[in-house]
Amino acid sequence: MSSKSKKIEAFDPGGVGQSNANIFGLPFTYEESDLILIPAPVDLTCSYRAGTSNGPQAIFEASPQIDFGHPELSEIWKRGIWMDASNAEMIALNKEGRKHAKRHIDKLENGYSDGDLAALTEANKFHQKLQVMLEEACLKALNNNKIIGLIGGEHSCTLPALKAISTLKQPFGLVQFDAHLDLRSAYEGFKFSHASIIENSLQIDEISGVYSIGIRDYSSEEMKKAKSLGKRHFILSDRELSHSKFMEKQLWYSMVMDFVKSLPQDVYITFDIDVLSPEFCPNTGTPVPGGLSYNEIEFILYNIYKAGKRILGFDLVEVNPGRGFKEKSDFYSWDAVVGMRILYLLSGYTLLSQSVQTDE
Repeated sequence: MSSKSKKIEAFDPGGVGQSNANIFGLPFTYEESDLILIPAPVDLTCSYRAGTSNGPQAIFEASPQIDFGHPELSEIWKRGIWMDASNAEMIALNKEGRKHAKRHIDKLENGYSDGDLAALTEANKFHQKLQVMLEEACLKALNNNKIIGLIGGEHSCTLPALKAISTLKQPFGLVQFDAHLDLRSAYEGFKFSHASIIENSLQIDEISGVYSIGIRDYSSEEMKKAKSLGKRHFILSDRELSHSKFMEKQLWYSMVMDFVKSLPQDVYITFDIDVLSPEFCPNTGTPVPGGLSYNEIEFILYNIYKAGKRILGFDLVEVNPGRGFKEKSDFYSWDAVVGMRILYLLSGYTLLSQSVQTDE
């Protein structure tokens, strides 16, 4: 019996979560796991509320509280899920880069049209280093025949994962769960701005189209850009979804199913936590009224899987545990708890969608 098989036999999924274990209290190593979770402790370009750099650790600390019972996912933990520790060098680079970024942002907000160009240049240099480090971590996992999930951190962290996935040299759709379109060009001058992630992603040839759901906050220029992309960008907005509920319950279902049917066979999911109603993520960097519920998200992910779509990888971004995180107060726990449960849904449906399992 292999080491992994012995651990599966010994592990009690209904027992008390062990805080000294890995993500979700699981006992597996990197080698024994099908899914590798890569932390991205980055909030360098946050333009409203910083703190998403603490998201990966907060999610990790909340994760042993998971209960594995689920109609579809109760056995998925046996595939092996492993999360790396946050890279100390990455944390230091983000901290230093954030200082430069904040100086530039403060100047912009105080009426200086160009902000602080010297600070902007330095911030972009630090951000470039972070992007390279994240891409290398993703590529390492892919080269070891692992499935990847990236945990942010701000939304700019999606780009390195997408670049890594693109090395598979096969077309795939980008499914965007988000309150924002994120189609701004180098927002505030930042080459890798969190508000520019979809704009930057569209430069990757392997991405056949972007499929956005839950959108409810955007500029007129962004919407014009989205419409100019034609069939390469499909949007199911929060307004359309909410109005359908008011008119007819069956209409909401039909709209979601049409969205799922529009997806190509292979997809990557980028999940910005602010797609949810703010009651589920009160500390996220740019909260917007409206949004989807947890159960609605679960329904959509379930149907992406049931439609036979293959999820190549995913990221979960913009989870901000709030100011209470460093003081270890209960103030931050709600965002982390919701984030880790969304993470389990993303992990589970991604693993289910890729039926080939490694040997136990």
